[in-house]
Order: sequence, then C-alpha cells, then structure tokens
Amino acid sequence: LKEAVEQYATCSKQALAANDVYTRIRAEGGLARIALESGALDDGQTHCERALGMIEAIRGELRNQDIKTSFFASQHAYYDLDIQILERMDKEHPDEGYAWQAFLIAERARARSLLDQVAATDAHREASPSLLALYEDVQRRLRKLETSSRENPQSVPASQSTRAALEKLTVSEHQLHDEIVAMDDGSKVAIQSYSLTLKSIQDALPDTHAVLLEYWTGETASYAWSITRTGIRSFRLPPAANLARQCLSYRKAVMSVASTDPTLTAERRAALRTEQDAELHRIGGQLSTTLLPRNDIVPGTTMVFLVSDGPIESLPFAALPSAKEAQARGIDFLTEPSATIFSLLEIHPVAPHPMRVAIFAEPPSVSGTGGEVRVSPPHLSSSNDARDHSQHFAALPFADNEAMMIRATMGTEATHLFSDAEVSRNTLQTLHWNDFSIGHFAMHAVLNQQYAELSGLTLGQQRGDASGNFLWYGDVRHLHTKLDLVVLSACNTALGEQVPGEGLQGLTQAFFAAGSQRVLGTLWQVDDQATSEWMRYFYQSLKKNRSPVAALHEAQKAMAADPQWSAPYYWTGFVLSGDWRPLP
Repeated sequence: LKEAVEQYATCSKQALAANDVYTRIRAEGGLARIALESGALDDGQTHCERALGMIEAIRGELRNQDIKTSFFASQHAYYDLDIQILERMDKEHPDEGYAWQAFLIAERARARSLLDQVAATDAHREASPSLLALYEDVQRRLRKLETSSRENPQSVPASQSTRAALEKLTVSEHQLHDEIVAMDDGSKVAIQSYSLTLKSIQDALPDTHAVLLEYWTGETASYAWSITRTGIRSFRLPPAANLARQCLSYRKAVMSVASTDPTLTAERRAALRTEQDAELHRIGGQLSTTLLPRNDIVPGTTMVFLVSDGPIESLPFAALPSAKEAQARGIDFLTEPSATIFSLLEIHPVAPHPMRVAIFAEPPSVSGTGGEVRVSPPHLSSSNDARDHSQHFAALPFADNEAMMIRATMGTEATHLFSDAEVSRNTLQTLHWNDFSIGHFAMHAVLNQQYAELSGLTLGQQRGDASGNFLWYGDVRHLHTKLDLVVLSACNTALGEQVPGEGLQGLTQAFFAAGSQRVLGTLWQVDDQATSEWMRYFYQSLKKNRSPVAALHEAQKAMAADPQWSAPYYWTGFVLSGDWRPLP
C-alpha cells in the first residue's frame, strides 16, 4: 500500500504541474480508496473532497447540458467513495455529524441537471412580461417550424431555407434565454447559492409525523437517511445488486395478477390469488424490513417523502407491509427528485386560482374490448427504432370514458377536452398553458430505459405521418407547462433512463423541467379499465379538497376495497411526485 500511495501522490503532483485536472481526479480518488482500505478515514475524506471539488469546477465550466450530464455520470464513483468513507466515520464516531455530511454528498450527486433547469424556470417566472412574451413567441415559432420540417419533406432548396430559419430562431431562443437569466438577480441566484440545511428540510416537512427517506445504492454497500423534525439518522443497506434482485422480485409478484390465465376456473383463480398474495406478503415483508426504518415508520406516521435511487425508484412503496406486518396503506408516499428540490418547493408562495383542466385523451375506437394496457408494444419499450412502429398501438376504449368522467366531475367550465384533431405535437407546443392549472394525458406511452429522448406520449395516429404523432421527452422539456399538476394516465410514465448523478430521466422529470409543480405517473403497464376507475376516485377527491395527496390516498383506498380491483397491481402503480401542499 505504501508504494501505491507514493505512486498516486507522485502522479497527483505531476498532473498539478501539467495542469491535467482529469489525472489529478483519478490520483486523488486512488489515494482515497487506499486510505479507506487502510482505515485512514480522515485522509481518505480529504482526498475525496479534493477530487469532488475538481469535478464540480469542471461541471460548472461546461455550457452544454447534455455534456454536463454525461461528464457528471462518469464521475459518480467518487461520490459513492466519499459516502462510504463518511458512513464508516459515522459508525466509528456517531453523533458527530458524519451522517449529515454523507447525506449532503448524496445530494450533490443527485438530480443536478433538473436543479439547473428548475433554476432557469424560476428565472423565467421573474422575467418581465414583454421579454417573456417575446421568448415564448420565438419558442412557438421554432417548435412549429421543427414540426413542419419533420412532417413535410421538401426539396433541397426549401430544406436549406428551413434549416437557415431553424438556426436563426434557435440562436434567438438562446439569446433571449440568456438575457432572461442575466436579468434575474433574485430566484435563480437564490437557488444556485442555496445551502441545504437540516432545518430547511425539517421546515419543509408538513408536520411532526412526516419523514423524508433518501436512498443511495452503491456497489459495495447502500445507505439510507431518515429525516424527521427530531433529527437525522442513517442505516446501511445491502449492495445495489442485492437490492435490485429484491425489488425486481417484488415488482414481479405485484404484477403477477395481470398475467393470470383467464381460462382457469373460478376456484383455481381464487387458489392462485391466495398463493400470489402470500408470496407478495413474504417478499414485501423482507423489503419492508430492509428499506423502512422501524423507529421512524410507526403507526402514527402520516407521510413519507421518498428520494429513491437505482432499483428502489421503481418500487411501489404503498403496497409494502410495515415492519409490524400490517399493510402500510394508511401512509401517503410521495417521491421527490432530491431533498434540495423538495425544500425549494416551499420558496415560492403561489396565489390561489381556480382549477382548470386540459384533457388530452386517446380517441374512442370500436376495436377495444377492455383489458388493454396503456403502453407501447414490448418491442417499443427499449428499442432504438421506436419511432418506426406507430401503427401497432392498440385501442384504449376506457380513455375516452375517463376524459368524459373528468369533465363531468370537474365541470364543463373548468375543463377543456381537446378533440382528436387538436391532439398533436404542434397543439401542445403552441398552447397557452397559463390558461390551465392541470394537464391530464390519457393515452399510450413509449418507454425507453436506455435513451430518455426516445420516451414519450403518443397523441393518437396522425394521418400521413410515418413517425406517428409523438410527444417526445425533449419536446416535453420545452413546453413551459407551469402547471400545478400533471396527470400522466399512461403506462410506465414514472420510469425512465437511469443516469448516474441524475437518477431517472423520463416523462416525470421532463414535466418538472418544464415548470410543473406535481406529476402523477405510473410504475408499470397499467390496465385501461382499472386506470379509468382509479382516476374517477382521484378526481372526485381532488374536486372536493384540492389536495393531490389526499386524492391519491382516497383512490388507493377505494380501489383496494373493491374486490374487482383489490390486487395491488391495480392501485399501487400510481405515484405522486413534487409539492405535497394542496392546490392553490
């Protein structure tokens, strides 16, 4: 070890002399690993902090967001190493603040691109109306021209003219964006200089019965931190690979009800359901013991905010048995991109305004018979050529019923149901979203867990368009949907590409980046009829009390009590992310 230390130290000095930052990062990381193995934890933490400081400096200098994300993902291991060191220090010296330091390192490595986008969105909120109107006009023209160029092949001279117009509008968009950001000396600066404190998180919790749980999955060990009004504590979890197997087994157990052979006799189906419930309870009990701290998740707990990581992000916590083997159905689980974003939601108070819902639904079709799922065919779920298979989407007969139900529940004056002809990418990109507070999408979705850009919503089948009528991940990020709530009533909309240093990147995160406060998404391929029924309970409660959290709870409770829909597959796949407060 001594020889390795000397070699790494020499390498670091030579890299410093040569101004080779990347080699210095690797050398400091190597010194930190050796220090961890030898038990020299203070030295290891010092080397780690040097490496992380250089990583943060490089990231801050990068202008392109995609390059930032790619670079940051490549440096994820150094954050994991620092957390391993700090948690070892916390074990040896409890109550000296090392658990909090480890938590802060996890926060520094989480949802960073989304935090940048939230800062930019807040800058837009503070911009002058005239400048913002000009920017949004340029954006609408740009998106309209992009859509037209994709859908209408042109001659070479026309194509060159279109490209020139696109380039000019793109430059104008970037210049106006930079001007808006430069003029903002309030919210964006506050976010960029925001210092996360234990008190800021505790103050953001609704009451003394609420808990924030943040997870970190590592190759050699994983960790979780629970924060309540009384303090913070950490606990060690199995390595990421072990957690992945457990989470996958539980998801399969939850979803097994959807693959039950319909030709079985009623007696055999009942027996099979009993076996499935027993297996679900067994696996769920093990996961509960692993993931839910016994001293924090108690019978009086009302709300748990989950900042998940890795395989835990696809877990339906609402179905897990508690540590005392009772169903944790009395607890509301909300997901958050990061604790920093969770606490920042409290910064901007919002004025009360009426609820108004924009509804986009798959058009009715006589070919649907019920039992469909709101997802693309299996070959679309992760393939790179997803855009080439739009003709394979099945009908969703209950999506139109769902739209009619929402209109009847919320009232015709408080809703706008967009017709089949109106449901297009161009409509959404040029829509004045400020006229609405809720956006509801009842349709098919495409999930690509390798490339976030190939996840999207299918807005029906646009005639004459070989690529279908999709709203892709990148399109959503540019919508400026500053909505109180987005409801993604489609399959797999709470999932996405797993990016180290960012977490999931999918439709939920895209709507957050576009300015929305809350997103309701799904963890798997949801049943068409069950989804329509679930949404009926959700909107009835939302109309009554304006609280998405209470509406989520009421919908889950009502579905669980209905013998037809009592299996967790039908009601636990819906997850709410973002602001916990009632709608303004």
